[in-house]
Amino acid sequence: MQIKTDLTKLGYEKEFINKYGGLYWIDLKGQYTKPETGSAYNQIELDQVKILVPKLIEALKKQGFPTKKIGFVTPFRAQESRFRHWLEEKYPESGWIQSGTAHQFQGAECDFIIFSPGLSEGIQKGTLGWLEKTYNLLNVAITRARFCLIIIGDWTFCNNLPITSHYNHLSNYVN
Repeated sequence: MQIKTDLTKLGYEKEFINKYGGLYWIDLKGQYTKPETGSAYNQIELDQVKILVPKLIEALKKQGFPTKKIGFVTPFRAQESRFRHWLEEKYPESGWIQSGTAHQFQGAECDFIIFSPGLSEGIQKGTLGWLEKTYNLLNVAITRARFCLIIIGDWTFCNNLPITSHYNHLSNYVN
């Protein structure tokens, strides 16, 4: 990821930019769950996001950026809904934390984006095919970050997808 914006104009000091800006992948073995009805979700990714968000908020406050926008993006409606319900309970007044599927995030930007791809062992071939066909959603998800993109997901699973997979390309790029 190459950021072209002069981030010092957004109030970030060069030292902070060099230390925290850019692209990170938090690798964890996920657990793809597809209920009989509705959208899929990955609870292990959600649990990690629920650990990361408070730490990120605290770090931003400590660095003097208490209202920098944080976004949570995922391809799956159930994943987003579960995060949003947690967010509404934990941070009911947080207008600076945004949550949405990749469809909902089109046109939006946040300083920090947490991307939860939801991919792991057990994913249905049809779902994986849909994600590959709608790769523009992946593009939307990973290009919404002004300052930092954090991917929380199963890097090994993505990296073992066929070489033509957009998620394989992303995992190789982050590596």
